Amino acid sequence: MAFARTEEATAARFPQVSLTAAIGTISSEVFLLKNIDNPLWSVGAKFAAPIWDGGQLKAAVAVRATEQQAASADFARVGARSFADVENAIDAEAALRERAELAAAALDAQRRALSVTEVEYRVGRTDARPVVQQQLRVRAAEMNALHIHAETLSQRVLLHLALGGDFGTAKAPAS
Repeated sequence: MAFARTEEATAARFPQVSLTAAIGTISSEVFLLKNIDNPLWSVGAKFAAPIWDGGQLKAAVAVRATEQQAASADFARVGARSFADVENAIDAEAALRERAELAAAALDAQRRALSVTEVEYRVGRTDARPVVQQQLRVRAAEMNALHIHAETLSQRVLLHLALGGDFGTAKAPAS
């Protein structure tokens, strides 16, 4: 739109030419004319050129050119922000993948520790309190792994949206 306005402002500096033509007939009972079929025609031309406008047309071109540059800068800014959004979403997903691996390893270690604690409880080396505490640690590690999984899914949604996707309902194909 800004590009069209710049062209419009530039075109306003040039002369304007217009041509008109008309044809018709006149008839009247008041006028007694020799020929009943008397065509009437006219042709006209108009030429208008800006002679002096105090620099207004040049200023209009400059304003439109500045608007065009601003529109280009906005377009570049939006594009750069979109690329940054995609890059951030990809980086976040990679970081979450690493966190998920660490959380899975921690969960596995907590489960092995729970197995050891349960064996110690069964052989009578300890009471039930360390078993319950280790079960709580296992549950906390599971919750951490689930939280990271939920964050990963959320990041995938953000990446999908950053790439221009949407979640609109699919329209049925026309039959």
